[in-house]
Amino acid sequence: MAAENWLGALALGLPAIGMDLGDFGRLLCATEADGSAVARDPRTGAENRLSAVDESAAFLDHVVSQSGSRDLPQLQARRGNVERLPEVLAGEAPFDLAYARWVLCFVRDPAAVVRGVAQALRPGGRFVVHD
Repeated sequence: MAAENWLGALALGLPAIGMDLGDFGRLLCATEADGSAVARDPRTGAENRLSAVDESAAFLDHVVSQSGSRDLPQLQARRGNVERLPEVLAGEAPFDLAYARWVLCFVRDPAAVVRGVAQALRPGGRFVVHD
């Protein structure tokens, strides 16, 4: 499924709970993706903050190098294990939305990822899983 398709599905589902992508100011991507599909959506703006977490320094270097051409100046790359998100995100403000694509099916402890995301979200924040 293309990134635009999952984003479209997410965007279509949010009105059912009285929300749209513009309601999310801080986005966390615990995923192989850089979050560009969310941040490029016209319902989000430059004020949206995007943090991507991955263990691979090479992948994060690539994501950062591509952020300019993808019009993502708000992207912050964090190197770390998604199973240890509280440590990786120490000191971060709470996130409004977290997105994980092809993560839970590959980690040893999916429950640790879910607990970490829950701690990283503000009260009422949303966690979208695409596995």
